Amino acid sequence: YWWYSAVYVLPKLRYNALHPYTSWIPITGFIVLRNLTKGLRSWHISLFCWCGKITLETYISQFHIWLSTSNVPNAQPSMLMSLVPGHPMLNFALCTALYVGVSKRVFAITNDLKVA
Repeated sequence: YWWYSAVYVLPKLRYNALHPYTSWIPITGFIVLRNLTKGLRSWHISLFCWCGKITLETYISQFHIWLSTSNVPNAQPSMLMSLVPGHPMLNFALCTALYVGVSKRVFAITNDLKVA
């Protein structure tokens, strides 16, 4: 509670200055609470488990699928790929579905190549 009321609610620039020194507080709190009892350790969220399996593939493919470098001189991604111009939420949903689907497929191909 102290971290939330004293650090998390600060203005962005002040929070960013303190973040490297205080980010361990909520992480440690979560780890301690998660490991207090056997019952808490036995529960997990399947979505997070599934997302954790394709983390490497999402990291690698984010610049190729999700982010756009078109018409940028130094090829630094500055915006989301636009499939449906003028509809930002629909565009975000479609690009994210494509991104996650391709990442899942790349994960499957990577595992097939490991076995081969």
